Amino acid sequence: KVSIGRFPRTDQWCDEDENFRLVFALAGYSSEDIEISTEGRFLRINSEKINLDGNNLEKGMIYRGIARRSFSKSYFIDSNYDLNSVKAIMKNGLLELVIPKNKEKEIKKISIGSE
Repeated sequence: KVSIGRFPRTDQWCDEDENFRLVFALAGYSSEDIEISTEGRFLRINSEKINLDGNNLEKGMIYRGIARRSFSKSYFIDSNYDLNSVKAIMKNGLLELVIPKNKEKEIKKISIGSE
């Protein structure tokens, strides 16, 4: 089962350096549980974590309230950002992706010469 709804919760913004940032709330996941890939202008984040629901409780567990499920998220990333230089950091249950602005896309002025 793949979640395509609001899981995982995500923050998105552009920082002061105009990098595009995504932060995913992934408590209970490790970096080994997550796969990040690009294809063309698409960025994909997937996890094939085993779905543990309330009917499959571990020994001694009374209630399971922390989501541990598979998911797949895809984002179309504008060509103003460099998908070849994405940085990913997993810390304290948060996965942060930083996509730098594509320096080659900056406007360049062309001088006009005379013959």
